[in-house]
Amino acid sequence: MRVLFICFVCTIVQNVTAQKNAVFIEALGNGGLVSLNYERQLTKSPKIMLRLGLGMTADDLVERTQLLSVVSSLHYLFNLKKGNYIDVSLGISWFDAAKQGPNNGVYQLLTGVGFRRNFGKNWFFRGHISPYILTLTNSKKLPDSNAGGFGGFSTFYYPSRTRFYRYLHEDAWLGFSIGVRL
Repeated sequence: MRVLFICFVCTIVQNVTAQKNAVFIEALGNGGLVSLNYERQLTKSPKIMLRLGLGMTADDLVERTQLLSVVSSLHYLFNLKKGNYIDVSLGISWFDAAKQGPNNGVYQLLTGVGFRRNFGKNWFFRGHISPYILTLTNSKKLPDSNAGGFGGFSTFYYPSRTRFYRYLHEDAWLGFSIGVRL
């Protein structure tokens, strides 16, 4: 039992010492219009990353206002070789919508799939889509907006206006990131 415990601790220490950090900016992603993010590599192989970020977004469903957002997600990277990865993620975003919506803000469960490429010595870019978004907050229902009115497909939308107050969220979010690995 002692040998098993020592092996377990050594495995954890090896993975922990292999951690790498990254800082990146994301546009139109899970944090809203723009977000600044910190990423930590949790395991070397397979590559599992933890992301935390702060963002800002605009909500003009009720009135034009800026909302603060907090993003957290877990990413699994499938190695395609030569610095290319398929990035699959699951996370939660919080939007401070206390003025127009629930006092505790709005929580959304997000999934994501995308492409990530490392380039240069320490740089990377990423493009992703969040095809499934579920609003976890029981927020008040407001009249329909023209969300997804521009550039939308029948069941696959890119939002032209946000809908944080709806029970169902039908918009798929696109996001683009560029950052540096530390």
